[in-house]
Amino acid sequence: MLGLALLLPGLAAHAQSSAPAPGNIAPGNEAAARSDTTSSGSAPRSSGGGYIDQTAVKDILKRRARSLDALPEVYYDYYVLDHPNDNSVLARNIFYHELGDGNVKKGEDRAKLVELLNRRLLAHTEMGDTLVVPTEFDLDFRAYSPFPRYYPGARTLPKLFIMHKGVQAWAAYEHGKLTRWGIINTGSDKNPTPSGRFSFNWKQEYRVSTLSPPDEQWEMYWVFNFYHARGMHVHQYEMPTGGPTSHGCVRLVNADAKWIYNWAEPWESSKGPIGPQSAQGRITAPGTPVLVLGENPNGTPKPFEFKRRYPILKRLDLPSAPMSVPAGSPRQPSEHGRSPHLPSLPQTSPTLALGERLPTRPPQTSARSAGSPSSRPRRSTRSRPSPPCRRCGPSGRSPRSGCPASRRGCRPLRSSSPREKCTCRSPRRRSRSAPAESRAPRAPRTRR
Repeated sequence: MLGLALLLPGLAAHAQSSAPAPGNIAPGNEAAARSDTTSSGSAPRSSGGGYIDQTAVKDILKRRARSLDALPEVYYDYYVLDHPNDNSVLARNIFYHELGDGNVKKGEDRAKLVELLNRRLLAHTEMGDTLVVPTEFDLDFRAYSPFPRYYPGARTLPKLFIMHKGVQAWAAYEHGKLTRWGIINTGSDKNPTPSGRFSFNWKQEYRVSTLSPPDEQWEMYWVFNFYHARGMHVHQYEMPTGGPTSHGCVRLVNADAKWIYNWAEPWESSKGPIGPQSAQGRITAPGTPVLVLGENPNGTPKPFEFKRRYPILKRLDLPSAPMSVPAGSPRQPSEHGRSPHLPSLPQTSPTLALGERLPTRPPQTSARSAGSPSSRPRRSTRSRPSPPCRRCGPSGRSPRSGCPASRRGCRPLRSSSPREKCTCRSPRRRSRSAPAESRAPRAPRTRR
């Protein structure tokens, strides 16, 4: 059980005149509701008039079109609840009848979209309230998005997750293309959600909040952490329509939380991506980038600009370079994609012009003097093969009567008859490094 709150139409009379009943306060929001309630008994800002039926909006969020280009442009109109008898119940029935083109049941299903866009439940409306109604229904939910359908600055990013506190909404992009969007509840003014650039870290399907009171468990589903040091997550929880209301985490409806849990990439850790113990391992790569933009709205979120003739959906301006947004936590990649806690990437070789040669590496010198004997290259001690005797030739035998061993210029190598087999080689060559003047003069040869 996810503990989803269902709204009853009979609570409409108490929507804006009194504080919400204790049963309608989400776990973890009792203290905020008591502190925000004034002495006159007015409703707290975080209540906003009830909670979203997360089961009813599931079908609206999962509708998908063939492509973004196939989605039509949606416009909006005003609708004022009114009835001659001043009966709000009858005024809502007329509204359902008009939305469904004569079918009340169909109008009630379409009214769920109106509630999501207005951040207000029809059961908590009164006579004379004005609603914003789209001109097109039963479309892909991306057709009603305040985020741009295409984000050129995120074209090079495989995935990007954005949360905007001003309109209380999130968006997921793949290579700059809007994949999905939805509504959120960020941290209250006393416990705001930090702004900046983050990354998804570890995730956990079910978790009990560490801030739970002793007599109650605040159960969270589809938890995905994006700031480990401060314990900030996105997760499923009860969704008030009034906007910022949490202790810093970001609340989602169940369908969106489960989709994000399976869509986003966690960090790469030697201890795996599941649970906070993942942070104890060696982090080798960050997860999907996360941007938290904007500031908390003054009151309930207002996604529309109310013009005189018709309302206009506010289109959000996103940063031209998402990775240039200042980092909100220490473990974030730089603007060029390099992370401070990861080893730096090897530098690529420089590009050479036509005809240019690679620079040669300078010779490495030791700490000793460059002119010392130890720093000079050593000459190889391996003996070079000597050429064969000029008289005997390469065959090893003398072309005439043999090779006399006593002949000057040959030395016998084996104790064999010089006339049967020549085993001589040329004499060792003298070093060419020594100059001719340094050679000892040869003694004159005398006859005996």
